[in-house]
Amino acid sequence: MGFSIHCGYSKLSVMLRHRFLIMALAAVIMAGCAADPRMSKRRFKKYPLANGRTETRTAKLDAIPSPVTGAVKVSTPYKVMGVTYYPLATADGYTQTGTASWYGPDFHGKKTGNGEIYDQMDRTAAHLTLPFNVMVRVENMENGKSTIVRVNDRGPFAKNRIIDLSRQAAIDIGMIQKGTARVRLTALPKNAANAANTTVTDAGYFVQAGAFAALETAEAIKIQIPKRYAPIARIMPKTGSGGTLHRLIVGPFPDRAKAAKAARQIKTFARTPTRIIRQP
Repeated sequence: MGFSIHCGYSKLSVMLRHRFLIMALAAVIMAGCAADPRMSKRRFKKYPLANGRTETRTAKLDAIPSPVTGAVKVSTPYKVMGVTYYPLATADGYTQTGTASWYGPDFHGKKTGNGEIYDQMDRTAAHLTLPFNVMVRVENMENGKSTIVRVNDRGPFAKNRIIDLSRQAAIDIGMIQKGTARVRLTALPKNAANAANTTVTDAGYFVQAGAFAALETAEAIKIQIPKRYAPIARIMPKTGSGGTLHRLIVGPFPDRAKAAKAARQIKTFARTPTRIIRQP
């Protein structure tokens, strides 16, 4: 009996020692994570979305490159009116549809979120979570006009709005009088941002990939074109005696040969008639 009791206590003491070691190891790991502020941010959290819903993902801090003016900043989570926003680490593949507004004279000459001085006649914008200095195509879904802006500020914090445009950007897409517009945002990849920004001019060759009476049809065709052309594709309405046609325009291209190649690829993927034009 004495041996049996001694053996039982021995097994129990071994189990307790193992449990103590496991708990000690866990404490060391937790202490290490707490000591590193970047690790403490990489936990699952609820991220606010523009439509009032939330999505769960790991929070990451993104290092922002130096802007033209202002200091290097790290875009950390921030709180406004009781809501915490978590800036994205990357804008790759980012698209969003919703209401745009614009801001001008009251903020002209004041500092933006990334430290620059706001110029209402520059093509910039405020966004809640996109990284600073990302180039974004803003397309007015009500009239087909589009422009390219650079994110350098945070906002808008008004309900159900997804982007605040500078005065010049609002003029570009024809919403200066109305004040708001339903828009589609497309973040441009770094290697395409500079080229896509030239679409605000009429230089080069363009591909017209169909003209449609219904805006919804033009939008459906636009989704089907090769992804490489998505950053330089826009829907432009043209009104004539027969009504309004929504033309899908892709470009510009530096020469006719490149435009012709794009036209063939777009026709194959989207199954829509294409033609090359000089003026969009």
